[in-house]
Amino acid sequence: MLVDPSNPSEGHHPLNCPEVKTIGKDLWPLQLPTIEDILVALVQHARASGHPISEYRICKEDVSNAFGCNKIAPEDAALFCTRLTETLVMMHYYNNFGHIIGPHIFGPLSRCMTEAVQALVSGIVKTNVDDSNAFFHFVNAL
Repeated sequence: MLVDPSNPSEGHHPLNCPEVKTIGKDLWPLQLPTIEDILVALVQHARASGHPISEYRICKEDVSNAFGCNKIAPEDAALFCTRLTETLVMMHYYNNFGHIIGPHIFGPLSRCMTEAVQALVSGIVKTNVDDSNAFFHFVNAL
């Protein structure tokens, strides 16, 4: 089913709008790594360990249905309602992909994933929401 959460009734914020994004950022601060952050960390690690970057390996892991992992508390479900018709309302009990603050809500799990993967590799780990990327010298491969 396709639902348009950007078309609310008058006087209400749509689920995907700058105001809601600001609220999400204030409630759940999130620092996403940039490509530059990842590359700088990789170069620094390679220099510190004395290995050329060409000997590094990349491992990527993605959480399946990441945004569906976040349950919405029943008392908060009304905040995520979407009117389908005059008499029919859809109420979400799980977060869904496409909601503007989904990455912010997932942030605490992102930090846990980074720490868990970092414990497995001798290298660097960067996580962007539900995608963890590890960079390590081939001698230290899993």
